[in-house]
Amino acid sequence: MEEPLGRESRVIMKTRHSHETHRLANSLLGAAKRDSIPAESRALFRDFEVANLRHHHETEDAWLWPETLSASPGTGRLLDELSLKHGERSCR
Repeated sequence: MEEPLGRESRVIMKTRHSHETHRLANSLLGAAKRDSIPAESRALFRDFEVANLRHHHETEDAWLWPETLSASPGTGRLLDELSLKHGERSCR
């Protein structure tokens, strides 16, 4: 069933929410630098977020982008730019 015009598709909505969740987690990592938070807890949270973010980016690059490109061939340049941003963020 097609989504009505003017409404976000479920895929777009879920993707946007996923990105917002990662941004929030990254901001929490910044706030977690306080000395009152044990170093081990910070490390566990950081490792959890890095693993999830890496999985998210790899899934988009390997699965979602090819599906999107197949359905909408004109999106190739935009998807290439997003994949490059994934690579930049993974190196930090």
